[in-house]
Amino acid sequence: MVRQTQYTIATSPFGLPWRASPFLPIESMAARQYSFLRILATAHAQELPIPALVGAFAMEHRRRFRSRLIRFARLVHSDPCIASALEKIPELLPDETVTAIRLGTELGTLAETFQQLLETETPTSDDVQEKWNSVISYALVLIPTLGTMTMGLLYFVVPTFKRMFDEFELRLPAASQLYLKFAEITANYFALFINLGFVLAIVYFFTPVGLLWRRFYRRYLPGGFSASSRRSVLQLLALSLCGNASLQNATSLLAKIHPAPLLRWRFRMANRKIEAGGEPWDSLANQHLVTVSQSRNLSAMQDNELRSWTLLRLAGSKRAGERRRAYTLVSLVQPISILLIAVFVLWTCIMCFGPLVSLVTSLS
Repeated sequence: MVRQTQYTIATSPFGLPWRASPFLPIESMAARQYSFLRILATAHAQELPIPALVGAFAMEHRRRFRSRLIRFARLVHSDPCIASALEKIPELLPDETVTAIRLGTELGTLAETFQQLLETETPTSDDVQEKWNSVISYALVLIPTLGTMTMGLLYFVVPTFKRMFDEFELRLPAASQLYLKFAEITANYFALFINLGFVLAIVYFFTPVGLLWRRFYRRYLPGGFSASSRRSVLQLLALSLCGNASLQNATSLLAKIHPAPLLRWRFRMANRKIEAGGEPWDSLANQHLVTVSQSRNLSAMQDNELRSWTLLRLAGSKRAGERRRAYTLVSLVQPISILLIAVFVLWTCIMCFGPLVSLVTSLS
């Protein structure tokens, strides 16, 4: 096992150590998780020492992902079961991937499970994340700029307007008064919101509270109703058809190991109907684990390999649909944010020129 103190990869001619990993990660989390999954698959197929491979892989990363990899290497060193170690380290791999590995371990088809996961979990170009980064960058550049300009107007220009209007016994325009009222409320609660957001960010990203919230959200709030859960069910059913495993054994295992309570309950009800002599795919359709048309077509097939291929294709189409919906949502967020900022800029211009127009009109 690689010693955890060997962080230095090389030493420069000036005696300064440097690492192979940059301070800010270049790869996305999905890409790092896929690399880790490929290491596990290769080690399992070639019977290589997993702790040594994972320990060396951990040296290429930083912060939480590195600590999770090192903890995983320790657990596997004491207990060779990959699924047990992954279940003890949340977010090292996605929940559905860990469930698939546990299912493959229990059914004795772990090699086939790794092969299918490497085919289905391949990271693609994350155009959704690039869109989000564009929106966030736009906001981070414009909001401080507009905030600085607004503070300058409120501290230097607006008091002059008020003094001039008081001298001529005039009233500020309604748009300017509303703008000043909005600025006053924002100034009174700005510090509170900033401090509260800072505290919540620290709690969410650096304490177990954030992990508990993410786990609660994934498993209970959308639960079995989310699109990712329905896609995960199709992938798990495809994995259960590998080898000589029966669908009844797979549903019995998924009723115990699936992370979402609602789906565990549905698999339990479907397994009871199967044990009572019901047709397996109809029993799954009755619990809304697959659609009626899917169950009809799957039950008509005579080959499990064809069923597995069909289920994987259905899961792939659902994944593509998820990405399209996410991209559409982000594409709507960007013009809405631009429109809101444009409205605020227009409101600021009206606040600046409105008093001047009113003053000139009154004096003429």
